[in-house]
Order: sequence, then structure tokens, then C-alpha cells
Amino acid sequence: MQRGSASKSARSDDTMVNSGQKRGFAVVELYTSQGCSSCPPAEKVLSNLIHHSPINPEEGDVFYLSYHVDYWNYLGWPDPHSHATYSSRQRHRSDFYRKRAVYTPMVCVNGDREDVVGSRGQDVVTLIKKEVRKKSSESSYDEVALSATVRLQGVTDRINNNGVVEIAIGVPPSFSRDQLSENLVVSVALTCNNITTHIQRGENRGLAITEDAIVVSFASCQMNNVVWKEEGEGYVGKVGLEISIPGAHLYDASLERFKGVVFVQEGGGNGRIVAAAEAQIIM
Repeated sequence: MQRGSASKSARSDDTMVNSGQKRGFAVVELYTSQGCSSCPPAEKVLSNLIHHSPINPEEGDVFYLSYHVDYWNYLGWPDPHSHATYSSRQRHRSDFYRKRAVYTPMVCVNGDREDVVGSRGQDVVTLIKKEVRKKSSESSYDEVALSATVRLQGVTDRINNNGVVEIAIGVPPSFSRDQLSENLVVSVALTCNNITTHIQRGENRGLAITEDAIVVSFASCQMNNVVWKEEGEGYVGKVGLEISIPGAHLYDASLERFKGVVFVQEGGGNGRIVAAAEAQIIM
């Protein structure tokens, strides 16, 4: 449902990966809330796609991010995974594309203007396949190699609240680094899988929901903050970010449940995603 609308269909308000090789990619972003009765079906769609990929490995990589927004918390259930950062990200995207409203469950892929209702599984699959095909034929950022290492702090294999990210961006000498500096943002998202919540109040009262790809930390920086140096036959740009996990106690899980995604995005972090890779997670 759109924010303020009565519709019930959806709720509104250190391995280098060459992301430009002739394999496509799709960064699938779901905006969701445990306080929205329209969202559990979308969570099931996302989990099913994670475990049964709609894309063959040779076609490309698919990365999943589930942002829990906080603008439905007033309905009676404060989503423990929600954060104002994720609501702001969705609203900034909406403003960038001059959309009239934000809603949940909403899915967009590769930061494109088009979005679909997350519970409509076939629409989500169609959008993913279209974006993977599109990326496999684009050439603007073919030569960009992107990698990231997320170092989490914790005890044995259990994480705590903090971590650091080291991002590397490699380009050959023929590539204009100025192309990487204008209005581009590099971001990293840390996600956690297989987290079950027993919802006690609100529209989903009484449900036990198991969710995947929950974004538990998100950090970004402008590409012009990247420090470049010659390395081999090209250039490598490096940047470090600090991350925090506000609800770390909710994710008392082994390291294997966590994944990281690093991506470069146009439009000041609101437009098209031009490069993406899985981040290595260590402790």
C-alpha cells in the first residue's frame, strides 16, 4: 500500500571480481517491513529466489538486499531490523526518479527507475532477467574490477557491533578515472540470512517470519574520496569505511550467515548501479 493510501496490494510511504565481463549482474533491493501485512509474501519470494536462482551461473550474479524501513513502526510493531537510513534511501530514490510515493513491499533492480510489488514473484523474476541481460551487453564500465573485504569484530565466530570495510577499485590505464569520480557513490551492505522473528503486535501479530538478506549495516562514500595509485599496468583506488550494526544482539549467528555486497552507483547513490561484487567477510 502506498503511504497514506488504502490499497492492500502493497504498502507505500580479496578476490577481484570483474563486474564488466560478459556476464551480467543484478542487485535486487527489497524495501519491506514486519509491520506491513503485505510484506510477508514478498519475503517468501525473496527467500525462494535466493535458494532457487532465476539466473544460470554462466549468465551472471544476483545479489539480494532487504531493507527494513521504519515508517510503518507506528502501526503497533516496531520492526527490530528497521532503520531510518533505509527509509531515507528509498525516499531519496523516489525523489531522484520523481516518483509520487514510496511503498512496501517494493523491489527495484540495479537502481533502475522501474520498480515492482515485491510479492509478485513473476514480475520480480522478469525484472531480474531483464537487468542481467542488459548488464551483459553494456560496455561503459567493462574494465572496472571491484572488490571489498569486510572485517567484523567479535568473539570466536560471533559478531559484535563494529567492523571496517576495505574497498578496492581496479582500472586499466586506458580507462578515464574521471569517469569514476563524477556523481558516483561506492556502497557496501552487510546482510544476514535465516533470522526468525515472532511478531507480537500489529498487522502481522502471531506470525513467525523467517527472513533472508536482511541489511544489518550500510555505508557509502563519494567516489572522489577514493585514493588512486599506479599498480601493475593500471590504477587501483582504495577507500576504507567503518560500519556499525545497531542491533547486533539480534544476529547472534555464525559468520557463515552473513554476506556482503559492494556496488558503485550513479546519481549520487540514487541512480543506476554500474558495478557490483560480493564482498569477502572475515573476522
